[in-house]
This record gives sequence, structure tokens and C-alpha cells, in this order.
Amino acid sequence: MTDPSEVLFHFHDATLARYGGDVVFRGLSWTVRHGETWAIVGPIGAGKTSLVEAILGRFRLDAGSAQWPLLDRLRRAGRPLFTPSEVIVRVAFKEESRLFSYQRHYYQQRYNFIEPEDDLTLADFLRSEPSATEQAIAQIAERLHLQALLPLSLIHLSNGQMRRARIAKALLAQPELLVLDDPMLGLDASMRQELTHILGQLVASGRRLLLITRPDTLPDWITHTLELDAMQVRYQGVRRHPVMAQSLERLASFASMEPTQSVAEPIIELEKVNVTHGGRPILRDVSWTVRQGERWALLGPNGAGK
Repeated sequence: MTDPSEVLFHFHDATLARYGGDVVFRGLSWTVRHGETWAIVGPIGAGKTSLVEAILGRFRLDAGSAQWPLLDRLRRAGRPLFTPSEVIVRVAFKEESRLFSYQRHYYQQRYNFIEPEDDLTLADFLRSEPSATEQAIAQIAERLHLQALLPLSLIHLSNGQMRRARIAKALLAQPELLVLDDPMLGLDASMRQELTHILGQLVASGRRLLLITRPDTLPDWITHTLELDAMQVRYQGVRRHPVMAQSLERLASFASMEPTQSVAEPIIELEKVNVTHGGRPILRDVSWTVRQGERWALLGPNGAGK
């Protein structure tokens, strides 16, 4: 039997509903223990984000049980905690926040000096965490390979660099459990490999992580998986399971499909397009036709110009 002191949170046949709203989960049973690193997987709309909301304690319990033994242990140690969200931090990687929003900037600011009132350096972004000290910022910047980027404006950071910046800020809050919502989405292969390695080092050092991700991006250091579909748990347990293998096979079959020729009406046509800004080339000799009914994917490393 597993020592109950190792349980972080536990749901047993729980019916969870939004406050003033409808039921979200029925019959939810799930236990996460210290030393386990879980990934939540499933199609869009399966309920992955809602499950994280349940972990954060943001739903009403209508039946069954929902317990956070981790909170009880911290309270006995003298920490005045009220909700799980005080020690469980979710990073959603939406590039909007109270401090910084890409909607407040225009694309050319990547190539020009930014207005002083809009400027926010990475160092300032990390200092905004109330519990952060200069020593802690230096340590976490070194661990996430961000030292050289600290003086830069956030608008100048690449997608992968901004992901690491948001993780660094979350870690400065010293969470007991860090939930990362699809951290690999939109990253090229080299960036995924780098971030996977960095997160693996955090896990090896004792940091508790939980990922929302796709089956084809499961890092080697994931020990357990929970697969959701239509707000129901289809599988939970150690990561090696036929459901996961089937998901990977389906992805591989799509990747191997040959492209088909289309003679449908063009809806986008580019012919030897060149774009420059301030004398700096952005696109060079791009020719591309998109036709009605086609579904394209733009591929390439970060910074390629997608």
C-alpha cells in the first residue's frame, strides 16, 4: 500500500459542478502521489482544462469526495492556506497578461526601438512576482537558460524564449505543483527538445510537474497518463497503455498521407513576394497558392518567418 502521506490530491466518485452552473464531471476518481509526473491528454473539448480547474479547487462538490492531503500537511506545518490554487500554479502560455500583451504592440516593434511606456524587460517581468528576490531570479534564469535575455524587452523574445520566461515566473512563486498547459504547442523540434530537457531537469531536481499535452509529445520523464474524452476518463495509470499507442498510430497514419493535387479556385495567391522593413529582408521570393478546400500547415523552425 502506498503511504497516504504521499498523496497530493484525491478525487473519489466525485461529481463536480461550476458554482451557479452545470455539472462538469460525474464519477471522477483520480489520485496523484508524490513522485509521480502525470500528463493529461485527449482531443480538443475533452475536458483537459476543466480537469485542471478541478485540481485548483474551483468547482463545487455535489457528490463523492475531493481531498487535498498536500494542503493539510502544509497547514499543519504552519502555512495559512485556504484553496489549492494557492500552492498549485497553472501556466496557460496565452501570450496575454496584466503585465504584457502582444495586442498592445505592433509587429514592427520587433525591428524598432519600443516606446518607453510600453517597454518591459524580462528582468522586470520576473521581478513582478511578489516573492521573487534578485538571487532567486538569477538562479531560475540560469536553470532555464535565460541569463543573457534578462535585459531584453519581452517583445523581442521568440516563442520558445517566452515560454521559458512564463515558466520561470511561475517557479518564482515556489508552487508545490506546477501545471503546464501544452508547453510544446507551436515550438519547432529543436525548441521542443530544449524545453523537454529543461523540464526534465526540474523533475529530476524534485520539482512536481503536471502537463497537458498531446500523445505524440509525451516526454520520457512522464510516469503516468490520464486520457480524457467527452469529459470522461478513458484511461489513467502508468504511461505505457494501448490507448496511447493507438493515438500515436493514428497520428502517424495522417503524417504519411500523400498530398493531393487540387484544381479548385485559388483564395490566396503569392508570386515571388519580397517583404522588407527598414532594409531588413523578412520574406524573400515567396510563391504560394492556397485553393478552396485545401488545409495547409506552415512548418519551419522558430524565427523562420511563419
